[in-house]
Amino acid sequence: MLDKEYTAPRTTQARVLLLADAHLHLVWSLPRIIHRAGAHLVLMAPANQCFRHSRFVDEWVDSPPAGCDAVAAQLTQHLAEHHYDLVVHASPSVVEVLCRSARPASMEWLLPEVARALAAKTAFHPWALSHSLPVPPGRVCHSLAEAGDWVAEHGLSVIKCDALHGGDGVWQVASVEEVRAVWPKLNQPAAVVLQKFIRGPVGCTELILQHGRVAGWFASVAERSVTPFGASIMRRLVNPPGMADIVQQISTATAFHGLCGFDWILDEATGRVVVLEFHPRATSGFCWGRSAGVDVSAALRDLLSGQPAGLRAPKAAQQLARAPLCCYFPAHFWWALTEQRSDLKYWLPCSHAVSWRNVPIDEPRLLGGVLAFALRNLCRRHLPWLRSR
Repeated sequence: MLDKEYTAPRTTQARVLLLADAHLHLVWSLPRIIHRAGAHLVLMAPANQCFRHSRFVDEWVDSPPAGCDAVAAQLTQHLAEHHYDLVVHASPSVVEVLCRSARPASMEWLLPEVARALAAKTAFHPWALSHSLPVPPGRVCHSLAEAGDWVAEHGLSVIKCDALHGGDGVWQVASVEEVRAVWPKLNQPAAVVLQKFIRGPVGCTELILQHGRVAGWFASVAERSVTPFGASIMRRLVNPPGMADIVQQISTATAFHGLCGFDWILDEATGRVVVLEFHPRATSGFCWGRSAGVDVSAALRDLLSGQPAGLRAPKAAQQLARAPLCCYFPAHFWWALTEQRSDLKYWLPCSHAVSWRNVPIDEPRLLGGVLAFALRNLCRRHLPWLRSR
């Protein structure tokens, strides 16, 4: 069961809009986090979004179940009629569409050059290089021939394609022949990013930023993932050397405001953190803040108050080495039940893992919605005749 934490008194409430699509995205705990910051939460999401059943959602605005452009248009119109102190995005595809505008309605403070960089992987790589961010060696390729030449020269690499998320837009290639085999799957892209493959643990850093100033952050590495480049379903909290400096560098370069994060890899050859991708949305690990020593709701409350936020940094690396493993519910539980039953040990009461404490037992309607969502996905994966429904 989720532990009790301090909830800010609701005197002069800030208004927060949470934009979500029909997917779960492992961030169903966001309404609780925003509530504890003392905010009045309005959810804009389709009727089948699990968030709608949370008792921490104060208002619900229905949105189209599909079509990112339609959702972006509805959001723009809604923001023209209603004021919010913060908009929190939970949909990668919708926020990508919004960033194609020089001044997205939900992120008017975002500089045009940053918006363009965050709208596509092919735009982010050169932008990151221009701001001296530590990214893998790579280049933007506009043809099969260019991609083949890169791999022929640099060997094992990854191809990143725009408009795909959750690891679906990433392929690993080691030869020109493999590039040729992958290329038809990319649907004739105008451009792709080729980056040299780096070996090491892959992680994500959650950020709470106040117009480029860091209000809070913590980091973790993936211990389990369903697919090689997909979202993690189990994490280990870490504080690698140099991470604090990179957090400051990215925060200053993006001047972002709100909940966001970035993916990285710890190069096993050099021990350095290398940035892979920035996410201008709420990443999935904010629920683990307390285990890392960071009160996310308090940092968010500072952000909403408009006062200069104090830095909430994670525990030292030595302390985090003793921190429990973080198991996502229901993703890791279902994966352990169906794919790797030895992992069910992490759901035992005596295990050194945050598992059942992350289950919304005190929110039966939300819990039912989350379980129903997970069960439908599980059936579609294992029962082919349901995939078209």
